[in-house]
Amino acid sequence: MRKLLFLLLLLASICVKANYWEPNPYQFQSNMTVIGVLSFHDEEQRRDSIEVGAFCGDECRGSVITEYDENLDRYYVYMMIYGNHNDSIAFRCYDHKLDMELIMIPESYIFFKSNDMIGSVMDPFVFSFQCYQHNINVDILPEAYGSVTGDGVHYRYDTCFIDLTPSAGYQLDALTENGDTLTKQTHYSFIVLSDRHFVAHFSEAPVYYQITAETDPMAGGTVTGSGQYLENDECTLLVTTNAGFIYEGLYENDQLVTTDTVYTFTADSDKHFVAKFSIKINYYQISSDISPDYAGSVSGLGVYEENEECVLEITPNVGYEFVALRENGAIVTEEPHYVFTVESNRHFVAEFVKLTYYYDISAEILPENAGTINGLGSYQEGNTCTLEIVPNENYRFVALKENDVIVSEDVVYNFVVDADRHFIAEFVLQEYEVRLHASPEEGGTISGTGSGTYAYGSTFYAIANPNDNYVFKNWTNENGTVITTNPQYVFEVTQDINLTANFEYVESVYENNALRFTVYPNPASDFINIKYDDSCQGNVVIYDLAGKMLVEESLYSGENTIDIRDIPAGVYVISIDEVRLKLLVR
Repeated sequence: MRKLLFLLLLLASICVKANYWEPNPYQFQSNMTVIGVLSFHDEEQRRDSIEVGAFCGDECRGSVITEYDENLDRYYVYMMIYGNHNDSIAFRCYDHKLDMELIMIPESYIFFKSNDMIGSVMDPFVFSFQCYQHNINVDILPEAYGSVTGDGVHYRYDTCFIDLTPSAGYQLDALTENGDTLTKQTHYSFIVLSDRHFVAHFSEAPVYYQITAETDPMAGGTVTGSGQYLENDECTLLVTTNAGFIYEGLYENDQLVTTDTVYTFTADSDKHFVAKFSIKINYYQISSDISPDYAGSVSGLGVYEENEECVLEITPNVGYEFVALRENGAIVTEEPHYVFTVESNRHFVAEFVKLTYYYDISAEILPENAGTINGLGSYQEGNTCTLEIVPNENYRFVALKENDVIVSEDVVYNFVVDADRHFIAEFVLQEYEVRLHASPEEGGTISGTGSGTYAYGSTFYAIANPNDNYVFKNWTNENGTVITTNPQYVFEVTQDINLTANFEYVESVYENNALRFTVYPNPASDFINIKYDDSCQGNVVIYDLAGKMLVEESLYSGENTIDIRDIPAGVYVISIDEVRLKLLVR
């Protein structure tokens, strides 16, 4: 895997830059790899122009150009070497920037071993070379006129930087070698390839004087001709007066030098002049057009004295927006407030555009959460808005109002947008029919809320009241399904419903003389007696009118006494062998 990675890196380097040396790998059956860094005179090199070649004698066995590893910030040599066992391998270098082989003393040698790997990225082999040294000498002529740095002993192939500094009052004329001028600049650099001897030529520097000039006021005019002049050179200043000003004279140190617009003198020192002007008063017309007509107004127009301040205020009319103030087609300002100094007649055009209005369409829902309205939002003036009212479950849309006035009773409302509008969508709860019945009709009555129409979620209650000789059995719906056995039924109205209170007829003991039992006394207080004539075991149960069981006991042939002391006074149902009778308790 390591060799494969190395081969890929090697191939990538070959594709980027052509090598100076090219080995013939087909002459050899074996190869080895070396991962290293390059060192000249014990200094690791950071150059991507150096090609390292591996040689056995004069035969090239491998060659590769250094590559930069960004992660490790080092320049590496990834080399494949071809050869035979124990071949002595030496190394040489070629600089592609200098386009030449570097003549150096190699310090690194290896012996070839098939499939061996020498060095790694973290512990690289060092391709070490020692460079020859050369003397770089610079003479100063004249000796006291300047100084030099950068000369001395340098390694071959290093870059030498020569800096030449003139002494005060002197200048560098040239750096020469063997009488040939190399540069007239104070900096010179080159690649060291041999001993070199230079001469730096200095001379006395010429004297220059600075001639400066200004205008007072600044807008009054201009002065040309200022700058740096060689000592005893002739300098000519030219004064130009701007429109609206009068030239008064050229001054030096507040002393009048001349009133002429042209002044010539010999430069013998630094000098500073002031050209003074006075204002020439004139009157100018400031006017403006409005585009389009009647779109706005401009205040501040009129006749102004020269150099007077003019303040223009641009105000758009309703429905318009200010765009720009133009003069001769060019934009002067895009701000509605423009201040300037009057220097000439000026005519402006104030540009406006008609506004595009957007209006907000909003609405409330009453009651809250009763429904939704689609189509609300911001609309451009003149567009059509469509509102769609959607009631929530169990609600019914009534009307769409604006300022307490009904604008629509339909669930879809269309209108052209010309203003902000706020609506109120009114809803009401759905209504349902509740019908009450007694079965049989003579069995009892129903009290409570009563039959009728009720809003969704209303609380409804009904009480079944049995007549004499009847007991309440249960409540059933229109499908005959038993809803409850409680005579008092309370519920929330969510749909149409038919409720039936079912009653059951019961006989008194006096109506059942033909039966095989007798119950006495009736009415009773503490105990009741049941004479049971059947030879088999029977059963007695006492219920209240709501159907709740209060007593349950077995019956035997003969006299049976039943304890009813825990039963409050009232009307009850006694059931003996599924025969139901009315029982009064006092």
